[in-house]
Amino acid sequence: FLDRGGLQFWFLRFWLAFFRMESLHMAFVGSMTMPSASRKSPSFTGTAKRGVVEIGTSIQTDDRSQLALKATKSFKPSPFRPIWWLANHHAQTIGGMVLPRSEHLTYDRERVPTRCGGFFDVDTHRSGDGKSIVILYHGLESTSRGPHTRRITKSLACRGHTVAAMNFRGCSGDVSTTLHDYHLGFTDDLATYVQILASRVSDDTRIYLSGFSLGANVVLKFLAERSAEELAKFKIFGAAVQCVPFDPVACQAKLERGFSRLVYSSRFLKSLKKKAIEKSKMFPTEVNLKRIKAARTIADFDNAYVAPMFGFESNIDYYRKNDTRPLLPRIKVPTLVINSLDDPFIEQKSLPKQEEVGKAPVKLVYTERGGHLGFIQTVRGESYAAAETARFLEHLDSEHRGSSEDNR
Repeated sequence: FLDRGGLQFWFLRFWLAFFRMESLHMAFVGSMTMPSASRKSPSFTGTAKRGVVEIGTSIQTDDRSQLALKATKSFKPSPFRPIWWLANHHAQTIGGMVLPRSEHLTYDRERVPTRCGGFFDVDTHRSGDGKSIVILYHGLESTSRGPHTRRITKSLACRGHTVAAMNFRGCSGDVSTTLHDYHLGFTDDLATYVQILASRVSDDTRIYLSGFSLGANVVLKFLAERSAEELAKFKIFGAAVQCVPFDPVACQAKLERGFSRLVYSSRFLKSLKKKAIEKSKMFPTEVNLKRIKAARTIADFDNAYVAPMFGFESNIDYYRKNDTRPLLPRIKVPTLVINSLDDPFIEQKSLPKQEEVGKAPVKLVYTERGGHLGFIQTVRGESYAAAETARFLEHLDSEHRGSSEDNR
């Protein structure tokens, strides 16, 4: 996302320094106490901790659902305490990109062919006994080797999980050979890899799903589209996602305002347009190059390229049909959803409320601060969301082992 040699990178470093000084001033005047969730959004209810709002879950009836609910409800989220000089939401977001990265991780790359003649790449970091595998999906125009992916991978590996970090088509460093790449609700490649992985591993292997931002949306949509029987067949025992862009219509509008448009949206758009222009050389009759070049916002780009490529009527039609907020009640496995109330990409009013989860084993955790994929809590750039993701999946692992022993 950021080019260290570019002018914009140093512009962001300047802003990071500015927000650090702003937070320092806040500390001196005694304003560093986190605002309560009720003061920021009276509509959010649940058990409040310092720096975290936990949205509860409901009761289900059948045995499998009861086990899923029990595992979800028994997990207690930790409070998020942002590092004191990164209190601002933009500082957290930018800090997540530029602060010290995780140490070097080794990967085995696999190229997976698709039914349409294309491919996607999966980078696997092995850890533990191989009986717990997490399939991890990155965000818009990120990669399996990006800072957020590496932070999550490190946290998961430290708790004994093998991580299979998937790349969306065209994001692994090699040009995608198909007309269609990916979008907010494109679950085809995830479905392909889940089936492949499930066929390779032993019956006692647990597969979990994780993702952040756009990848989180894809994971939730995949889970909601499948029955409990299908998920059991594929050995999927749970999921944990971060910064889900609920209500993409509102998210897109927020991303195009003020600082977010100047810094975040412009970088996304530059990368997206570059790839689409290259794609027009491969498929000159299918891609409207003129409209792509004329796009000034991500909405323009989605309307000119993504929507027609995937059969949507418009960008609004595309956003509405891939919103996972109304799909949460259909999820059958224990799932943790972490979002920040001050995310500069996501409208706070778009976040689901307790009653919307219905009877699904879904735990919604909203931190008061954290920005978009920031959640920085130490000077080493360690992420609260990454740590909670790993802790939740370890919790599910222990619950599964306990239930297995009870059934012997």
